[in-house]
Amino acid sequence: MVTTISTMKRGGLIVAGLLLAISESSQAVIVAGANGAGSSNNTTRSQFESATGTSFPNFDNVIPYSAGGTGIYLGYNPGTSDFWVLTAEHIFNDVSNVTIGGTTYTHPGAANVFPIPGSDLSLNRFTTALPLPNLSPVTLASSSPIAGEFVAMMGRGRQRAEAGSINPLLSDATDFGGGDSGYTWTSDRVMRWGTNNVANSPDGVVFPFSGPGIPGTQVFSTVFDEPGLGEWTTSNEAQGSGGDSGGGVFTLSGTGEWELSGIFSAADAYSADGDIVSVFDDSLESRTYITDIATFRDEIDAITGTLVPEPTSIVLVLIPSGLLLRRRR
Repeated sequence: MVTTISTMKRGGLIVAGLLLAISESSQAVIVAGANGAGSSNNTTRSQFESATGTSFPNFDNVIPYSAGGTGIYLGYNPGTSDFWVLTAEHIFNDVSNVTIGGTTYTHPGAANVFPIPGSDLSLNRFTTALPLPNLSPVTLASSSPIAGEFVAMMGRGRQRAEAGSINPLLSDATDFGGGDSGYTWTSDRVMRWGTNNVANSPDGVVFPFSGPGIPGTQVFSTVFDEPGLGEWTTSNEAQGSGGDSGGGVFTLSGTGEWELSGIFSAADAYSADGDIVSVFDDSLESRTYITDIATFRDEIDAITGTLVPEPTSIVLVLIPSGLLLRRRR
């Protein structure tokens, strides 16, 4: 049988159960079915755009922030010559270097880290750093996602171990006994994207755990459904894993533009025979907890100002288009 996560800490995820306490810090969302297998599936921008029928210019904005998590490059402020990275506040842990768009930058230090009060969000300001990242700015969502809304989940957390025969619409997960099945986490690190749907809107819902560096924060969540039971119809069903904290959850606006709607804060995981696993279970409802961007957008904008692409790349900005994808339970 399995036991759920009980707490988190600055610098890593604490998974506790059956006298087991393991600090998890790494760099990929767990994806069920065939597309979660190996180190090449669901790992590129072209795969994501093909699966969703949209353009997505912000794939490389999802960066390895530290040994403990992920970050999102937001854009450049031409008025101040600063650029900004958003991440989860609880993972800041003496980061020395951050790689963005293939260039490694020295982290500017604690004086340039701005936690957003009442949230698990933290802004990092990089000043007069050259060359500037040649990346498109991220659009922040102005409204919270609603229950049933389609989301894209992107992070650099631990991926799953292989288990059984692989079929996109049938569970290829390990049987942990007692009716619980799912995927064991490995130590492999790879950028991974997946999809899911919002289980609840963030109205009045706060971060369910406590610990150093974890303030109460408004969240929405997703549930890791089992394939083959009519609960999902694609091969991209996703759940957060250790190291995804600070990664991005994106939704499509009414104009077909991808917006950053949330930042990974925590995920339900379980202890089974000494391993950490993501499980399918209707009673457990394995969830990913995502800090809601719209709740804190005014505070973010007040700190960063208006962000644009790196100056030489303004003409390269893409306006995504595509169908709004939804799945309802």
